[in-house]
Amino acid sequence: MIFTTLEGQKNLPRYFSQVFTIAKRGENGRIDFILNDGRIFRAEGPNEGPTCEVQVHDHGVFARLLREGQLGFCDAYLEGQWSSPDLQAFMDYFHADLKIKPVKTLATITTLAMIFMVYGLMNQ
Repeated sequence: MIFTTLEGQKNLPRYFSQVFTIAKRGENGRIDFILNDGRIFRAEGPNEGPTCEVQVHDHGVFARLLREGQLGFCDAYLEGQWSSPDLQAFMDYFHADLKIKPVKTLATITTLAMIFMVYGLMNQ
């Protein structure tokens, strides 16, 4: 079963509700959060766009995202706290709603490029 709301849900990971609320503000595409207890939460914008999936392996990833931002989330990926079957789709989704200053965009692209570089080196 796929949930599109947190209503009636118990035992959610700490800070997941904040992250999910932010994800639901997206206007383009869809993201599915698959928690390690098997529940799937979907945040979908009103417009078509990229679709992606985030598989959560460690619930601490949500606190880390809120505490450390994009860089912490990227580090969490490298440390195995979350994964995605299609990292490019995740990046496409992430950038579909990007409405921030170019300097932050460059920092985000640089950080994500580092993930791909390290991921490539790990899988050689």
